[in-house]
Amino acid sequence: MKKSVSLILIAVICLFSVSCGSNMPETTSATEEETTAYINTSDKKIKKVMDEFFDIAVDGVCGVSKDGKVIAMYSAGVLHNDVPITKDTPMPIGSISKQFCAAAIMKLCEEKKLSLSDKVTKYFPDYKNAKDVSIHNMLSMRSGIPNFNDTVLKDVVSLKKTDEENTKSLFKWLFKRKLHFKPDTMYEYSNCAYILLGNIVEKITGKKYIDYLREVFFKPLNMNHTGSIFELKDKPKWAKDFSYTEKEMAGGIEQGLAKGAGDIISTAGDMIIWMNSLKDGKVVSKKSLKKMTTPYTDESDAYGYGLMLNMSDGYGHQGSISHFNSCDYINPDKNLTIFMSSNVLSSTTVFEQVKKLIDNI
Repeated sequence: MKKSVSLILIAVICLFSVSCGSNMPETTSATEEETTAYINTSDKKIKKVMDEFFDIAVDGVCGVSKDGKVIAMYSAGVLHNDVPITKDTPMPIGSISKQFCAAAIMKLCEEKKLSLSDKVTKYFPDYKNAKDVSIHNMLSMRSGIPNFNDTVLKDVVSLKKTDEENTKSLFKWLFKRKLHFKPDTMYEYSNCAYILLGNIVEKITGKKYIDYLREVFFKPLNMNHTGSIFELKDKPKWAKDFSYTEKEMAGGIEQGLAKGAGDIISTAGDMIIWMNSLKDGKVVSKKSLKKMTTPYTDESDAYGYGLMLNMSDGYGHQGSISHFNSCDYINPDKNLTIFMSSNVLSSTTVFEQVKKLIDNI
């Protein structure tokens, strides 16, 4: 399926503008049992809801936990290369990745390695047009920093360039652009802001962004099937059931244009570990989580730090990347977490199905 670079990248990175655990088993080949629903609950109401929910033809995965325990896990269908999807199949999560980036920033803030009031120019002196933009402004989508446009996608970046080359080209383009508005005066979704944040993590730590996430989050939480989409071709064991070719992956995401904004790939099991750990203060402190879940804009957008806050009395995020659409949901009061990802359902349908689970469990 061939598309222009422009159209592909718009689908890849333009993500919804309104918009602890035990060791996970090694990824294994799919069996008939693994590609059907299994429900670990004695609650007849939950079982009925799950049975009805998965009567629809879903290709993807869904995991639900209540009170910290997995009560349902479902996987069905195949990837576009006909590899069966299992509960351990890593799938791109799109803009859900932003909560990982926000958590990394908050972790560095807790360690006093940065301040939320730091200006962008402290880390990018050449970005003079953003001299009044703070890290807080970028996290809360109130920076005024422009998002991508067709010029960037067609003329600035290239499939032939490395991550570093594309990042340099993107920043060269971005630093010449004026802000869309005065910082902290309104809300506007910006992937560029989160790419800057991901690069700030690298500047402070001296490590690759994904290596830092793995060191401080993934390994301690035993999220053994979570990493960067760019690592798939280099980790055949980790990504055994996700066997896209390098060419296909290159056609779905552009090097340098996802770090911090939409680069993470994960499984339903790992995402449940992540959501419960975040909710329970095992990712960042309770104080930091409070900042992440504070709405910094009005109710219609209700965005915190890397989290959408207008999600049925909970918080989480939606994500779209290539043909994958995902949603994660956390409700601390009900001690409920839900993750769903599909490579065939639309983003709207995924969110609607998640909401049905929220309303009935």
